[in-house]
Amino acid sequence: MKPVPFYLVYLSFLIALLTPAALAVAVVPLDLTQLVEASDEIVHGTVTAVVSHWNEDHTQIVTDVHVGVHEALLGESQDEVVFVHPGGVVGALRVEVAGAGAFRTDQEVVLFLSPDGQGQRRITGLTQGRFDVEVEATPAARKVVRTVTERGPADSGDGLVRPAAARPPEGEVERLEAFLIRVRVIVVKVEREEERR
Repeated sequence: MKPVPFYLVYLSFLIALLTPAALAVAVVPLDLTQLVEASDEIVHGTVTAVVSHWNEDHTQIVTDVHVGVHEALLGESQDEVVFVHPGGVVGALRVEVAGAGAFRTDQEVVLFLSPDGQGQRRITGLTQGRFDVEVEATPAARKVVRTVTERGPADSGDGLVRPAAARPPEGEVERLEAFLIRVRVIVVKVEREEERR
């Protein structure tokens, strides 16, 4: 067996060492007030369409998520908002972005949205501004759950990323109406502080 040249071993080690750092994204956790401050729009609505496509440069698959608006908590009142979400399915090619989670038609959500560097509307704080609405026994028993992802159990060894429900910022699962009231109160406070400046 022919020995492997040292420089190839060294190069492989460097690539293995540096690749995770190069691909990692640091996300600063945002509380509800910070989410409001960082957002241009906050909407409560239902997903009406999910359309995946290549971006303009044909370098990424993204999804346009159409949301029928029940209530605009911040920003202009409109019947529908459309935002860009990473990943999706185009033809036989599926791109899943760890931590992003997919949307589905008829899914009820509360979304904190802000423009990215190209002026496209996206979820504020990567996925921190996404709250899914879950219906229990009755529609009045709806609750909000912040959707995040986490790695599979350490003993599974598969390394897959799976969706997991996380509690809202203060640590409790909130009823939808209580959450919306809390957001409205924070929006008013933030707007008053901005007027004073």
